[in-house]
Amino acid sequence: MSNIIVFPGNVYAKDKDTTTKIFDSSFKQLDKLQSEIHKVSIDLENAINIQGEKTKSELDGYDFLFSSVFGILGAVLSTSERLNGFLKQIHTHASGYDKEKSNGIQKFFGDMLHHQGDSIDQIDGSFINRIEGNADLGYHRLLWGHDPISLGKDNPFYLMIKDHGLLNGIVKVFRHLIADTFSSQGLPIPGHSYFDRTDASGKLTNLFQQTSKKLADNDRVLSQQYFSRMFTIRAQDIAGQGFVWATAQAYFFARGIDDLTRQRQYKIISYAVNFLTHAGIGAIRQGGIPYINWIALTALIKEVAGMFIDSYKEIRQLENITDKIVADNIALEKQAYATGADLISYKDSTGYIRELQQQDKKYNDLVSFFEEE
Repeated sequence: MSNIIVFPGNVYAKDKDTTTKIFDSSFKQLDKLQSEIHKVSIDLENAINIQGEKTKSELDGYDFLFSSVFGILGAVLSTSERLNGFLKQIHTHASGYDKEKSNGIQKFFGDMLHHQGDSIDQIDGSFINRIEGNADLGYHRLLWGHDPISLGKDNPFYLMIKDHGLLNGIVKVFRHLIADTFSSQGLPIPGHSYFDRTDASGKLTNLFQQTSKKLADNDRVLSQQYFSRMFTIRAQDIAGQGFVWATAQAYFFARGIDDLTRQRQYKIISYAVNFLTHAGIGAIRQGGIPYINWIALTALIKEVAGMFIDSYKEIRQLENITDKIVADNIALEKQAYATGADLISYKDSTGYIRELQQQDKKYNDLVSFFEEE
């Protein structure tokens, strides 16, 4: 019997030992390929059914409930007429008037924030504006001395440092501006001096003043009311937003929430509810003209901007991780192809059937060979 065994693809083996080695080599290569595939650890059959687990950053029902409730309560606090009257007396006391009406708390803060006669308000006993004309008394803070970022000679730091020296002047500026937030009108929002206008008669006015008068159809009382609720910072608004912030911190502590993304999402909801509820209460009271809580709006913008910045950073990290996974998959694919490079491949199924028939014949030949021995 011939010891030459013919393999498909013009591969020949001269004896049974060589035949066995070829089979062993093929099986080893297949086992190696299977091992590399298992390292990927992917269940391809069930990949479509994979469901993501709940992350630490995902809000739950309690988060939505308490963020909304505390936001509403903050707006109720910032629009309370009773609290407004209480804070107004602190400013009145600090201005040197009606001190006998103050209780212990109002007297304490009123004395601490005393600012009567500061050049921020008056020059030589007169209310003036930034072009040294007579200021509209109801808008004197808007037109002189109360914009900390003004580039003009009415900048409060310039005025008070000139009168009282560097350190004492700076302290007096903060004391005066803080005191004005306790007034019923409030402190005009920083940067208001950049919206100055001159009317047809050459008198200095301001865009915020003009807007308020237009909304009030030039009603003096209503225009000042609209101005105080839309274009100023008030201690009452600070208190409302401070309450919302404090309750958020207490809620995080009580529930053990330390995930920064979840905290930020909670605060966005709570701050937005506070701002919108505050505006809605104003619209109801003022016939469609909203209250604007600039403190709440600023806090909301800060959190939203922070969320976008954090999201961008996370996306960049995911992109880097994805790039690494793709590179690893390409390397694995090349390794898999290299592992099977020595295996014989046929163009159609006929070749594989013929190989099976030939292998069967070789097996029978081997059996016959050993039987003859």
